[in-house]
Amino acid sequence: MAEIKTYTAWCQQSNGTGTIWIGKVDAPSGTTLDSIRLSAIRSCAIDWGWDGEQEGDIHCLGIARGDVDLVYWDDIDEGGGPLGQLASMEDAP
Repeated sequence: MAEIKTYTAWCQQSNGTGTIWIGKVDAPSGTTLDSIRLSAIRSCAIDWGWDGEQEGDIHCLGIARGDVDLVYWDDIDEGGGPLGQLASMEDAP
């Protein structure tokens, strides 16, 4: 059985609007980067409640190795205001 590797991905609507999705993607060792990217897009679409036809409207901004432990994230909505933080600074060094 292949070792399972964990990645953290960032996705956003292809038109650059909306919030940025950050999520974990697990894949067997040896999986291509493109397959990991597509898996991230599918996971994002599911979390957003979008159907399979809307996956083309999602762009994968980046992929990092491991389950990244974010200590701060401040997303901006289309009006320029904060949408909220995904992690607290309590555990920050």
